[in-house]
Amino acid sequence: MRSQLRTDGALTRNRENPAVISGGGLYLDKRNFDLNLFCKYVSGFESARFAPKTAGPQPLGDFFAVDLNGGYTIKTRMPLRIYLRVRNLTDQKYSTVVGYPEFGRMMYIGMRLSTGK
Repeated sequence: MRSQLRTDGALTRNRENPAVISGGGLYLDKRNFDLNLFCKYVSGFESARFAPKTAGPQPLGDFFAVDLNGGYTIKTRMPLRIYLRVRNLTDQKYSTVVGYPEFGRMMYIGMRLSTGK
């Protein structure tokens, strides 16, 4: 992304927007097992929004996050999926909004029962 800002008649890079945001993933489904791997990269940027006026622009972004989700489905008349989800697998500390950090790795375990279509 080439976000630009007009300053004194000249175009300069707008440092309040990341220059790069990218993501991708892999999905595997075999014999009732499924596995999802998602990756996201956001380049560094800065923002003064929600920051004290005396602090000025704060550095944000500049992170690579990996999420993993895997499960097993018991196929019956009402299929039951048992899963494990890990957000921010690499435990990266980052923030995309001043004052609202991501808290690192989070793990979820659960079951989902499908009762109909």
